[in-house]
Amino acid sequence: MIMYCMRAFLLLGVILALCGCGKGKSLEGQWSGEQIGAKVDLLLAQDGSYLCTIAGADPLQGTYEQTPDRLRLRNGEDTLAYNYKWMADDKISMHAIRGVRKNVSTALIILARTGPAPGSVSLSSGVGGPAPGNDSALCLDRLSHVEKALSQYSMDFDEVFPPAQGWDYKLKPYVKDAVVFTCPALQKQSKEGGYAMNLDLSAQLVQAFRDPKGTVSFYESADEFLGAAGTPDISALKKARHGNAVNFAFMDGHVKSGR
Repeated sequence: MIMYCMRAFLLLGVILALCGCGKGKSLEGQWSGEQIGAKVDLLLAQDGSYLCTIAGADPLQGTYEQTPDRLRLRNGEDTLAYNYKWMADDKISMHAIRGVRKNVSTALIILARTGPAPGSVSLSSGVGGPAPGNDSALCLDRLSHVEKALSQYSMDFDEVFPPAQGWDYKLKPYVKDAVVFTCPALQKQSKEGGYAMNLDLSAQLVQAFRDPKGTVSFYESADEFLGAAGTPDISALKKARHGNAVNFAFMDGHVKSGR
C-alpha cells in the first residue's frame, strides 16, 4: 500500500511538471494584436502593472497576475480573467472568462509580443520604461518606440517609409518624448542620438520588403548624432555601449540584442 501511494505521488509529480505549475513562461512585454478586427495593445510591466487598450472600449490599467493558463487583470475592485494559450514563442490567444464589462468583447484575442517589458506603466504616464539602471533594456525599449513611430508614419503616408535624411524630425510627432531617439548610454554623457535608420528603407514602400521579421529598421550606430542613417553591416556599433550586445529594431516591430 505504501509503495502504491509513493508511485501515485511520483506520477502526480510528473503530470504537474508536464502540465506546468507555478507562473510558467512569463507574459511580461509589449503585446499588440486584434479582436474581431479591433486593435488591441497590452503592456505587462516588470513591476506587475499593466495597461490595456482595445478599440471602442475604455482603457484599462492596474495590476496583473499570471498562472500557466490564466491572466488576471485587476482594475480597482474589478478583476478580468482571461484564459490564454501559447501559439508560438511570442504569440498567444486569449479570451475573457470572468468579470467582463459590457463594453469589453468576449471574442478571441490574438496577440504577438512586439517589445520588451517596461519597468512600469500607467495611463497617465504611458510606458515608464525598464527598471532603473538597466540601460540595455531601456535602449531596447526606446528602439521599440522608434519602430512603432515608423509604422504609424507609414500608415499615415500611404505605406511609404520616410526619407532617411531627417527621419527623427519626421517621426517626432509620433512619439511622446523625443528622448527615445537617444541611446541612454549617450544621454548619460549629455549627448544625443546613437540610433540610425536603415538606408534601405528610405522613402520605400512597406510592401517592397518580403521579410519584415528579418529586416532591420533601426540600430545602435557608431554615428553619435540625431537622425543618423546607414547600413547595419557598416555603421552598427562594433563594441556594445551597454550590456554585452548591440541592439536592433526590425520592421515587424520586434527588437533584440545581438547579430
